[in-house]
Amino acid sequence: MYIHCSGCVWYSIVKMDKTWIAPLDYYFEDPDLFSDPLSRQYFISIYYSVLLMTGNDVFPADDIQVFFVVLANTFGAILNANILGNMAVLI
Repeated sequence: MYIHCSGCVWYSIVKMDKTWIAPLDYYFEDPDLFSDPLSRQYFISIYYSVLLMTGNDVFPADDIQVFFVVLANTFGAILNANILGNMAVLI
């Protein structure tokens, strides 16, 4: 649920100014994510949401995106620590 919500928020943030280019799309001639089919837009957003949860960078383009990346990385680190901590207690 967190990944879906984070992906939707990330997509809505990058769609506001349409300056962000997904690092996966730098190899293509036309890297416009916003003209792609809706399914590709969703899966790209989910992919980068998973990257945010594991602490990777998604190369934010403006201040709002940087703020969201910091929040998502922090929350992802807390979530991972909670899951791994509970598993360590169970073992």
